[in-house]
Amino acid sequence: TPCRSWPCQNNGKCLPVYEENDYKCICEGFRGKNCENEHTLQDSTIIGDNHNYFRNLSVWLKPVAQINGQWILCWRASLHGWAAKTFHSLCDNKRPTLTIVKDTNNNIFGGYTSKPWKSTNSYQNDPKAFLFSLKNPANNPRQLLQLNERSSWSMVDFAHCCPTFGSGWDLHIANNSNVNNRSHEKLGYTYTVPSGILKDPFLTGNKHFTGNEVETFHYETV
Repeated sequence: TPCRSWPCQNNGKCLPVYEENDYKCICEGFRGKNCENEHTLQDSTIIGDNHNYFRNLSVWLKPVAQINGQWILCWRASLHGWAAKTFHSLCDNKRPTLTIVKDTNNNIFGGYTSKPWKSTNSYQNDPKAFLFSLKNPANNPRQLLQLNERSSWSMVDFAHCCPTFGSGWDLHIANNSNVNNRSHEKLGYTYTVPSGILKDPFLTGNKHFTGNEVETFHYETV
């Protein structure tokens, strides 16, 4: 049969197409004829082919990402599962990371860390971490840097949380965020808020939100 040689890589499942003497590989997290290529930022289901989103991300990431490398998908909630333990099992100990979130109102936002998630159940100091908004109710894409002397709480590295940032949990992605509204934004504790008003819901227009999709990528040098 066409699948006799086990052509599918990365645990892909081979489905024979007998009428064409060919096969099709089905795989999670990979693409290509033989599942040989990992999904990258260009394959994001959230930002798609939106050139404005890519341009803004490129500007914000340029100072922190090395030239010869690419962003590789480690977790897509709709593909791998929405549980915090799934996120940590796939993304812990990889760095740097880029998380992109889309809520049920189609707002798009996220955060960058130069340090890895580790499920330490503590806060991590990461002066290079930042939040960002690509689409928000004010139609004002922004990079949100940390306030002075607040980097001790850059990352909320708790095993029961999906990516979470800041001492006030300025941006919190909850466990199974697609079936509850426990995810929230409380900007102004560790990360800047454009209005300067503590807890102003700049990212979503609501303090609490429900996830439509979450993706985390890690950067690999070539």
